[in-house]
Amino acid sequence: MSQAERQLAYDNRETTDDHGMVIYGTAKDQLGNEYYMVKNSWGTDFEPYHGMFFASKAFVRYKTMNIVVHKDAVPAEIAAKLGIQQTATAAKAKKGKK
Repeated sequence: MSQAERQLAYDNRETTDDHGMVIYGTAKDQLGNEYYMVKNSWGTDFEPYHGMFFASKAFVRYKTMNIVVHKDAVPAEIAAKLGIQQTATAAKAKKGKK
């Protein structure tokens, strides 16, 4: 899925950009297909699983417009270039991995 394909779908009103999702894990089904475990911004009344669902990687590629990560998840080199100050705990942990 390319940006051009997403834009075309948006322009043709085949998709929207009307909500956010929190990806909190990954899972595989019995056939080995991979999914993201998602908490939907529509609330707990959505779907029978209280706003939680499994999204295929293709769905996430199609619907994702931006990604937000905690500052401690950013690699130290990139954080330094961007001027992001990470927590002391994260900085120590990353130094220990080198």
